[in-house]
Amino acid sequence: MRVKCPNSDIYLELPGDKMDMKFTCPACKKVHRVTISITTPGEVVPVAKVPPQMPKKWGPSERATVSFGHGINVSPMHVLLSVNAMTNGGIYIYPTLRKRALGAVQGVRVISDDISAKLRAIMFDIAEMGSGKLAKVAGINIGGKTSTAEKRIDGKIDRKKNLTSFIAAFPIEAPQYIMLVMLDEPAGTPESFGLRTAAWNVVPTAGKILDSILPMLFD
Repeated sequence: MRVKCPNSDIYLELPGDKMDMKFTCPACKKVHRVTISITTPGEVVPVAKVPPQMPKKWGPSERATVSFGHGINVSPMHVLLSVNAMTNGGIYIYPTLRKRALGAVQGVRVISDDISAKLRAIMFDIAEMGSGKLAKVAGINIGGKTSTAEKRIDGKIDRKKNLTSFIAAFPIEAPQYIMLVMLDEPAGTPESFGLRTAAWNVVPTAGKILDSILPMLFD
């Protein structure tokens, strides 16, 4: 079900709450085996084995909140690769340190092109009128998703310390770039009404970065 709401997490909570344990657990086991690889001439070389950390138990709360990221700990590169596949038409593409020409590249299909198009539409709504709207810049349509995580300190969640992030794909109608911006323990300000969530700190930061780099990317 698609629900338009300023809090974009509502998009995802409903299906997460309906997940069946028999479906969820095998999927999580598969995710645990994900490795990061880069391409070199003629081969794909694993460079990191950093499995995502998942909840130890799967109760109703975990099934609902895991659908928008609570209880999962992944590396920034995992996030970038996942969102790239989500928005590029559904193809997982191995990252590379080498310059790559624009256009079709080889990869592995992980979702259908139709699902990818629907995800781009949702991310556009988030950046246009939801929690990512302060990242909007003139002349280009972006899609994005915010994240506000509570940090785990000494094995316990500290609700006063956050890690906020915003991932953007642009131009969202045919993405060429993916950008992830993260802030560690942002503080509330008078301008943010004391709030520390992503919409009030990392999103406007991402908007300023985009405004600065777009002339260089699309000259």
